[in-house]
Amino acid sequence: MVLVGDASAREERAATNQTLFREINERVKELHEGFRLDLPLGEWICECADDTCIDKVAMSANEYEAVRNNGARFFVAPSDEHVWPDVERVTVRTAKYWVVEKVGNSGAMAREADPRTAGVRARLETERAMTTTATWHSPRAEIHHNNDQCATSRRIKPRDRRRGTGERPLCPNCKRLAF
Repeated sequence: MVLVGDASAREERAATNQTLFREINERVKELHEGFRLDLPLGEWICECADDTCIDKVAMSANEYEAVRNNGARFFVAPSDEHVWPDVERVTVRTAKYWVVEKVGNSGAMAREADPRTAGVRARLETERAMTTTATWHSPRAEIHHNNDQCATSRRIKPRDRRRGTGERPLCPNCKRLAF
């Protein structure tokens, strides 16, 4: 017997896990594009709701893009163990992968978290820019940072970060974290 609260938590967990794997695969896609790898098949991470899954899925870039056209859809390894029928349904079955579509609340959550929607894309691009910038500073501070683990740097809102040192000395906390 599944209680309503339990079902809601399961829907949320499934959407959260699959959204995370989708974001990872979006970065893999960027790497493929960055290296101009025009391979007939790419290797992707299974996007099933099981957060311990490490299976790989082979698919072409066109197949990948077809799945990405719907924010509630994810691809999984071709097996029933990768499907949570209480929160998703299989829409496509191939020998290489299956496509599942989230239903109900988990479908709405997945669509809202789709990195290809404008608001989510802007937030992710800002976060990605900050994690790939070697150094940054805030116009309001007298120091610059180079470590995302620095407690002082985490207090700087992404919109207030500027690339480079700003000709300011390195934060003492960042110095300590380097060792």
